[in-house]
Amino acid sequence: MVFEGDYRAIELRDCSNITIRDARVGRLSALNSRLEIIDTDIPGTDVGLLADNSDVTITNGEISGAIAINAVLSRLDLAGVRLKATGASIKGVNSKLTCSACQVNSPHLTGHLHIFKSLVDEEL
Repeated sequence: MVFEGDYRAIELRDCSNITIRDARVGRLSALNSRLEIIDTDIPGTDVGLLADNSDVTITNGEISGAIAINAVLSRLDLAGVRLKATGASIKGVNSKLTCSACQVNSPHLTGHLHIFKSLVDEEL
């Protein structure tokens, strides 16, 4: 299934083969899901993207919020993504994070992020 356009929120539960592209999503929740996000902005207020037991690949776009990405038991692969947060850009619990050419702006970290990291229980 492919989502394009503007959405106030999208909640995915037990979904696979989901693509969100050329979209603007106010808040995105992925629970037990597998998805790809391309050229999409997620201007969240509290949490932009919540990934719980999910596999998420993101290419280009901007994610913002008090916490831009909150990941629990998930795998995140980000390339060319801009993360803006008033708190943590990424909060991860038992998750794996790969970032390539990402730009981060948060109280914890500002600058470019190019990293592979296992997040046990930490914030970036």
